Amino acid sequence: IHDSGIHLLSIINDLLDLSRIEAGAWLLDEEDVRVSKAILDSRAMLGTMPDEKGIEIVLEGLDNSAMLWADKRAIRQILLNLTTNAVRYTQAGGRVVIGCTIGEGGSVSLYVEDNGPGITPEELTKIRTPFARGRAHETAAVPGTGLGLSIVDALADLHSARFDLTSEPGKGTRAKVVFPPSRTV
Repeated sequence: IHDSGIHLLSIINDLLDLSRIEAGAWLLDEEDVRVSKAILDSRAMLGTMPDEKGIEIVLEGLDNSAMLWADKRAIRQILLNLTTNAVRYTQAGGRVVIGCTIGEGGSVSLYVEDNGPGITPEELTKIRTPFARGRAHETAAVPGTGLGLSIVDALADLHSARFDLTSEPGKGTRAKVVFPPSRTV
């Protein structure tokens, strides 16, 4: 009952977040955000899900001093949505990497990559729209509403960031949100 309640609350919160963003009612509460802390927080929010599936979580870029002028809640939501998807769709015994890099021009990139089943090119565009899910959920019996990536897309847009999603079937997926140098502290 508790797990079902948590799942239902997650769905409701996703719907409310997307509604606020689409209505232009999500106002950024900007502050200095230490990227390494946001990555550690996203790992903690995954709870025991990776352990239950035997998935190795690797954290990268924690030693750099990347800071963003951003909405902390939005950054956490971006990372949580991306990491949750990666863990959900990666097979038992797989690997998920959560990290950040600083580009030559001062941009900051947050990324999540996995060695899961990957996504076909046809599905890559489709799954970024609200309520759309790829075929992998059919065979993996993965719960979800199909809102996670559309929320990431919208929150990236609010920060003038770019959301890139690349994948190769059978080899995994890489999600990356690149924040412009104007957002780097």
